[in-house]
Amino acid sequence: GPTDRVLMSDAWAEAQGMTLAMKDALVLAARVMVTEEPGDLASKLDLRRRQSIGDTGNIVEIMEQFSKGNIVPAFINSVGVYARLGSRALITEDEFFKVIARRGYLYKQANREAAEVYNAARNIGADKAAARKQASLAYAQFLEKPPPSAVEAAGEYAKKLTFQSDLQGYAGAMQGTFSHPLMKFILPFYRTPMNIFQEAFDRTLPFHTIRAIKNGSGAEVDQALAKLAVGWGTAITVTQVVGGMYDEDFFCTGAGPQDPNGRRALRNAGIEPYSCSIRQDDGSYKNITFSRFDPMSMILAMAADYTYFVQNATDMGQIEAATTALVLAFSDYGLELPLLQGVQEFTEIFGGQY
Repeated sequence: GPTDRVLMSDAWAEAQGMTLAMKDALVLAARVMVTEEPGDLASKLDLRRRQSIGDTGNIVEIMEQFSKGNIVPAFINSVGVYARLGSRALITEDEFFKVIARRGYLYKQANREAAEVYNAARNIGADKAAARKQASLAYAQFLEKPPPSAVEAAGEYAKKLTFQSDLQGYAGAMQGTFSHPLMKFILPFYRTPMNIFQEAFDRTLPFHTIRAIKNGSGAEVDQALAKLAVGWGTAITVTQVVGGMYDEDFFCTGAGPQDPNGRRALRNAGIEPYSCSIRQDDGSYKNITFSRFDPMSMILAMAADYTYFVQNATDMGQIEAATTALVLAFSDYGLELPLLQGVQEFTEIFGGQY
């Protein structure tokens, strides 16, 4: 249908919603900083218990305990607040961006609602001015009182953009295991990196697109195809950058040589793995890590590793095998993520780094 698709105006509407949500995002993030309770009870922490020290993290409640003379519980809760300052900052940041994402989604859906009303009005013979007036009214009404289904979808969209969506299938079944406190020593985060992997796969492999074409609507097909276009477009661009097609003072690196001495030489020169390096006037390098561009960092890593291998390979069979197995770069790059530092350390202890 003419409205069951992604519209160019969706981007403008979503950007407008995100911009207008800044004030609310700051207010709600400040509330989370004080109370230590996210708005939708979803966060990157994946803990069975949010508080192991004390019975509250709400600073207002702790101050009331002090004022009433309940010194011991107030002191214990204060120790808990101090111990959880890092996680408090994390859930505050998540809340800030989730508010922005939810508002942007609602404005985008309001734009689609207005487009449907406009097209419907034009189809029954209304002139452009009258159709635009009806569309503007529908836009305002949608934002004033969005349908419950749109509100729920906006919440899921916010979780998706902050990599907090509920995992499905085998990954979801394992989530409870990795939430155990003992597992946190090995893998402090589970749901977040798994969601990052999923988003990267959606931009490199066509499985999601195939499902969307078979089962989804026109808008879902558009979005799936757009992800693939952006993902592979990024991979091709980075492949050219790694190959030195643009500037010898700007290049990107993957895992680097497998030889430990070669790796050591790169690090001594100030060149870090999985980064884009810029040569400075004094001969040193400024490195910009791929991890700053998640989930696209996965695609950058695969493109960099693939290009390095192909440049140094002489056997055509090996090059063809590398081309069909690009996705194997996930495993190597994954261990470089700060989220998986525990897994990386255990790998080095039991099996060596390479």
